[in-house]
Amino acid sequence: MWSAIGAGVDLVHALAMMAWFLGLPLLFAKRWPRARLVYAVYAVVFIVASQASRLLMNECFLTVVAQWCWGHNPSHVVSNEWFTMRLARAIFGMAPSHHMVSRLSEALVLATAAGVIVAVVRARRDRRLSTSKA
Repeated sequence: MWSAIGAGVDLVHALAMMAWFLGLPLLFAKRWPRARLVYAVYAVVFIVASQASRLLMNECFLTVVAQWCWGHNPSHVVSNEWFTMRLARAIFGMAPSHHMVSRLSEALVLATAAGVIVAVVRARRDRRLSTSKA
C-alpha cells in the first residue's frame, strides 16, 4: 500500500512539474487571458511552495512525502535522491548534477516571474488604452 501511495505522490509531483514547465508559454499568450491568469496563479503558488520547501527542508515537500511513503514499504530501498534526479534517470537513463538542476530551476523561476511581469504590464497597458478610447 505504501509503495502505491509513494508512486502516486511521485506521479502528482511529475504532473505538477510538467504543468508548470509546459504552461510557461501561456504567460505570453495574449489570446487566452483566462488561461494566462489561471496559469500565472498556478505558477506563483508552485514557485512559492517549491522555494519555501527548499528553504525549510532543502528539497521539495513532495519528495519528502514520497520518500516517507516509500520508506514504509519494507521491500523497497528508500532513495534519498531528489525527485528530479530519479525522474531523469527513469526516463533518460542518466541524471544531471544537483548543481545543474538547481540552476535550471532558478532559470525557470526567473522565466516565470518575467512572464508574470510581462502579463501584468500588458494588462495594465490594455486597460489604460481601453479607458482612454472610451
